Amino acid sequence: MAEPPRKRAPVKAFISYSNRDSELLNQLLRHLQPLVREELLDLHHDQTLESGADWTVELYRMLSESQIVLFLVSPDSLASAFVEREVAQALSHQESKRIVPIVLRPCDWFSSPLAKFMALPAGGKPVTTWENRDEAFADITRGLRKLVDSLDQERDRSQLPSRHEGPVNSIAISADGRRVVSAGEDGTAIVWDALTLQPLFVLGHGEPVTAVSLTEDGQRAVSRSADSIARVWDLETGEPGNIQTDLPQPDVPSNVRTSSAVLPGGRYSVAAQPDGLKLLDLTSGTIIRSLNFGSETPTAVAVTPDGRRAIWGSSLGNVGAWPLDTSVARPLPEGRDRLRLAYLAVLESPELWRVLETWDESALSGIGAQLAIPPEEDVLETLTGRHQNIMLPPLWAAWMETLHRSKLAKAPGKP
Repeated sequence: MAEPPRKRAPVKAFISYSNRDSELLNQLLRHLQPLVREELLDLHHDQTLESGADWTVELYRMLSESQIVLFLVSPDSLASAFVEREVAQALSHQESKRIVPIVLRPCDWFSSPLAKFMALPAGGKPVTTWENRDEAFADITRGLRKLVDSLDQERDRSQLPSRHEGPVNSIAISADGRRVVSAGEDGTAIVWDALTLQPLFVLGHGEPVTAVSLTEDGQRAVSRSADSIARVWDLETGEPGNIQTDLPQPDVPSNVRTSSAVLPGGRYSVAAQPDGLKLLDLTSGTIIRSLNFGSETPTAVAVTPDGRRAIWGSSLGNVGAWPLDTSVARPLPEGRDRLRLAYLAVLESPELWRVLETWDESALSGIGAQLAIPPEEDVLETLTGRHQNIMLPPLWAAWMETLHRSKLAKAPGKP
């Protein structure tokens, strides 16, 4: 499958070399052609000069405008006064450039100004000493691809805000200490490198982000905003996950802020809302349990390391505990009865459509708890009583049977 078009301009790279290494340069250029075709690199050297150009002026301009400067190191390049001037020019602007020595032939380059820079191929082993030179040039190509990726990431981070435009409402730190996530009144959550405190990603909500928590493995963040939307984010890519949960939203005073916490294992999260606590299944994006507070508002929540209790604080200054029970499963009917259960559940509560999209069995078996049906009642019988004379739509049933055939296997003895 073809790669999608590159959205950013290629990185300009200047190549400085001795003319006596022209054959090795041409071999390198052939290996770098995939990076040029993919618009990762835009290569400049004396062979790209136009006829009649003042080559000294043009080469100086090319080097000045390039983000990467490749020095092809050999005895001849070290002896070249012109290459020496190009080295000096690059070093005078090294804050804005990546300087990469590419060692072509054995020479005493370790005493040169280039010795402090990481060289290619790997370990600075000269190209001509490799048994297979194609392997050496392939190693150089891979190294430059990684460098371009690194520059792209730096360019993206340079465009990120260095602070929130307003108060910070919540902060969470990953268990491995690599990531910090802050939730801001400006409608964003920012993922930071914990060591350097450089921003990595901005996670947008639109409304003030009131709380953020991280999964135990440090791979995902759960953010909550003032409009009662909970979102799950991938902390390695900054991309939103498949789950966005719109929590039931009562009238919320503008000065009320809420909180959330993720249970060990990363599947469940507890959210503190103005009307109480909600236990969320992050896999299906559904609420599986609720604890109503009445006139009191929970304002903060944390989960014990064993995942068995949520400790909450309230608007009245109270601190309490809520036992967490994620074992809400009830036996599921088989075949058409399971389809009827799912269909009636959506009629009862349209947001349960997410359960049907994923057809997650643990979420399906928790439908009774989500609909607040007492444990002693049969869920299907209760829903059938509430929606009498409702027939299962044949086309919908056929579609679901096609999508989830293995999970709708008929039980023995059933029609």
